[in-house]
Amino acid sequence: MAKVQALGRRRVSVNVCLDLGLLARLDAAAEREGASRSELLRQLLSRALEDKEAEAEALVDEGLALAMDEAAADPTNQERIPWERVKGKLGL
Repeated sequence: MAKVQALGRRRVSVNVCLDLGLLARLDAAAEREGASRSELLRQLLSRALEDKEAEAEALVDEGLALAMDEAAADPTNQERIPWERVKGKLGL
């Protein structure tokens, strides 16, 4: 029976259309890096996606911080979270 590869390690072919100028730049960059075209594309895509995910997380964190600041500044907000509940959620 064939072994099943983890999704993160399984490779599939993807067809991408590039203009010739961009392809030439990609090939030149790959040669400078000592990598194949495919390897350089994988590295570039991975970095770009990590950057986008980090940006999204930062936006969520910023939004939560703003909401918390607004709630803390609201004199009518009397909600409190018991420290024991916080510790339990954090696994402390």
